[in-house]
Amino acid sequence: MADASTDRPAFDYRQSLDDALHVIRVFWMMAEHIDFDEILASMSRAEAVGPILDPTLYRAAMPGMKSQRRLIEAAARFKGALAEQLAKEKGRG
Repeated sequence: MADASTDRPAFDYRQSLDDALHVIRVFWMMAEHIDFDEILASMSRAEAVGPILDPTLYRAAMPGMKSQRRLIEAAARFKGALAEQLAKEKGRG
């Protein structure tokens, strides 16, 4: 059924929920074995020695590394929240 004001299909809550849960399950399967903390530690080491080893490359790479760090940190938080929730769910079942 379309929304008459926009000619877009009406919002399908159930389908949207199923889609969101599918994306979360796929993220978990892909991220379960990734050690985000180790990646962040490696990035910290690179940030510490980069200016000493190759200051020009470090300055050029820094904006991208900051963006990548934020993404990795977000993924680590999301993975942690999922692990916590899955542990709670497992305890209930």
